[in-house]
Formats: sequence, structure tokens, C-alpha cells
Amino acid sequence: MLRLLILQIWSRYERGEMKYILDTDLTDDLDVDEACKFLKVGLLCTQDTAKLRPSMSDVVRMLTGEKDADLEKITKPGILGDFLDLRSQKPTDDIPLISSGRDSSPLSSENTTRASENTTP
Repeated sequence: MLRLLILQIWSRYERGEMKYILDTDLTDDLDVDEACKFLKVGLLCTQDTAKLRPSMSDVVRMLTGEKDADLEKITKPGILGDFLDLRSQKPTDDIPLISSGRDSSPLSSENTTRASENTTP
């Protein structure tokens, strides 16, 4: 649900249509510019890399108007990259989830036991 909401906000942001994500029932007493500023700050807080995200003190400054959120560069939120990657992957029906037969891994318990038996004096 959260990913879908972020996806919708990001899509509107890219098209310059942030105000259209707002609930139309609230528009009578809603400051649209203020609400869009809050949405932009939210997008900034979901950036892929921590160094791209604002510090909490910068978030407070942006929300209180001491710092202009419009001056910050907003890139695609990291959560969306993961989500969109999952949507574009091909189905993995042909990949078995459980291997059949004996485990040939060198770390299997049988191989580990055998290896430890061979090294004891």
C-alpha cells in the first residue's frame, strides 16, 4: 500500500501535477502549496541513498518554511526502484524452489561430518 502511494506521488511529481494527488474534498480550507511542500519533503525522505535524504533538522526547516523544499533535488525514491524492478522481472516458474537429490554442497552436514572425521588424529 505504501509503495503504491509513493508511486502515485512520484508519478504526479514527475509530471508537475502534485496538486492532483490531494483529496478534492479538502480543497476549501487546504493550502495546496503547503500540502505539495509536505509531499515533496516526503519524497526527499524516501531517496534511495541515505546521503541524498535530508537530515531531520533540514526536514523540520523545510516543513516550517525556514528552508525551501523546492530547491532540493528530488530523485526517484529507492522504494520505487525495487518495486518497479520486481514488476519487470520475468516469472521464475522454471526455477525449482527445492532441490531434488542429495545435497552436494561442501557445507552440508554430511560432508562436514565426513571432513571432520578424516582430520581427527
